[in-house]
Amino acid sequence: MKKIYTIALSLFIGSLVAQSSFEVFKLGTSDKVAPNSIIKGSTTADKQTTIQFDIRNTSNASHSYSVKRYDKLLNHSTMDTTIASAFFCFGGNCFPTNVYDATEVVDALTIKPGETASETGLAIDPTNHYYHLDTDIIEASTVGISEVRYTFYNVSNKADSIQFAIRYNDPYVGIKETVKNTSRVELYPNPGTDFTTITLESSNDQAGQLKVFSSIGSVVYEKQILSLEGKHSFDLNLQNLSAGVYFVQLKEGSTSTTKKLVVQK
Repeated sequence: MKKIYTIALSLFIGSLVAQSSFEVFKLGTSDKVAPNSIIKGSTTADKQTTIQFDIRNTSNASHSYSVKRYDKLLNHSTMDTTIASAFFCFGGNCFPTNVYDATEVVDALTIKPGETASETGLAIDPTNHYYHLDTDIIEASTVGISEVRYTFYNVSNKADSIQFAIRYNDPYVGIKETVKNTSRVELYPNPGTDFTTITLESSNDQAGQLKVFSSIGSVVYEKQILSLEGKHSFDLNLQNLSAGVYFVQLKEGSTSTTKKLVVQK
């Protein structure tokens, strides 16, 4: 009885650490996409933006794969009623905005061991360039933040999957607060209306650069500063800023600290 329990436990643990049968990478590069990663993207008003990915079967057996799309956030223009629209191409087909799972329309793409979706497509139809994943978004009339998620999955085992998100026009993506930074930034009041006081606290004297980004990544304020040891403050005029979310970034050498600032009118 003890042996049976041990075997069952080993099988259970093995199932928890089972490896995916495939990997995802940006097309034309060796950059692998980690599960649940957030990829930074940018758009232009009224234009289409495409980011391409490929999938490789890393197992020793053929598997059939498909893609799902999830529109977590689509930018709504503040100037009119236009909304950003997302769609994708995979497995030799392109799918309109109202199709979220490729298998709703076509069969999954079967990929042999060691092959990529692109290589599979080349053998099937050399004139069709849509076997890899094309992630597309057409921006609204004004640029804003959108987030679209994609999931590659094995149709015979949906737990065998990799999901990632593309976050468009978000300056905070790729800008992380630095744990080991020697300076601390505080904003008060926050939310602010006419001004906010920026307080810097530093453990030593060092030169730095202070920037304020809008929600679409534009620099709306920039100042060269000298952070002296101890605490010092200065006021940031908000009267010329529209209501919305901004990001205040202090960069000193290779480290940076970013704080969110809300402006109310």
